[in-house]
Amino acid sequence: MRFRDSPLPEILIKVTALLSACGGPLVIYGFLKPRLGVPVAFGICFLPIALMIFGTLFMDIDGIGAFQARFVRLGLAGALLALNMHLYGVYVLATAAARGPDDGLTIVGIIVGIPTSAVYIYLTRRWLSRCGEGD
Repeated sequence: MRFRDSPLPEILIKVTALLSACGGPLVIYGFLKPRLGVPVAFGICFLPIALMIFGTLFMDIDGIGAFQARFVRLGLAGALLALNMHLYGVYVLATAAARGPDDGLTIVGIIVGIPTSAVYIYLTRRWLSRCGEGD
């Protein structure tokens, strides 16, 4: 069994996606929390990560159906949102004059989150092409 055919990439996505919530989403959470409150800000910032995790869960199920494909596509949207959040986090860290106490955690989250989002995008494209719905 080759690495790309094993379930290991999907397992890694599930674990690293949780850590990637500490990257760009944490930066955006810091901006949204005073304006929207903790529950709403957390929901907005964690939604892309949750979509990626649920999409990965549906990639693991045998058989490919329209219901599964919808969740995998939602996960793709989450991965694209998370990737943009991480890129925004890089921008904020690069241009911010003041450093915050969570900068180390944010940097680790970004370092983990950008490849996690990229791998999810790759896996989604491969999964959709296998089921005849990709490019």
